[in-house]
Amino acid sequence: MKVPEMIVKVEKLIEESYTPEQWKEFLQTVLADLNPIAKILESVETDVTLTDGAGSIKLSEKIPSMYEIVSVAYKPTAGRKRLLKKLSSFDSVSVGWYRDSDNIYLQNIEYGAGKIVVDYYELLTIEDGEINLPEKYHELVIKGMAGIAMQKEEELDRKSDFFGEYMLMKKQMQAERIMEMEPWYAQVVAPARLGGQ
Repeated sequence: MKVPEMIVKVEKLIEESYTPEQWKEFLQTVLADLNPIAKILESVETDVTLTDGAGSIKLSEKIPSMYEIVSVAYKPTAGRKRLLKKLSSFDSVSVGWYRDSDNIYLQNIEYGAGKIVVDYYELLTIEDGEINLPEKYHELVIKGMAGIAMQKEEELDRKSDFFGEYMLMKKQMQAERIMEMEPWYAQVVAPARLGGQ
């Protein structure tokens, strides 16, 4: 569903209208709230130059829409891809990777020339009028926008309904995305997915 269609649905729900700038602000607020749980997996593979086993890539150039790094691997030109261990920036002897605010650094790589492969969770963004979120969660975004828009509403029961529905749907989405993207946490999320405490 495209963003303008979502806005029309929200306007029907709340029986109010706002300026395009306000709708954009409401939408950005909801997307920022959902970023930690959306877990939209992407991957990038890029050449990296190693000098004495060390190299780096600039995140803002290679992965501008990254929310969280899931894994980093090194793929030598002659050989198979090897998953690298995440290191502390103080560890200078182990083989692996670490990062600062805008770079991923590789250290002690002995495999020769190759590529770095970064799997990451992408930020929720709007491109060509669409959100990079599975369509089954668009209703959640609509409820979130309605909840935010109704904050000015004087009838509290109407405001509570939309925000309460949003929070319940958000909890369900979180459980589903963890089960799908990080199944090793299944025991932790199973009660939430089933509606338990």
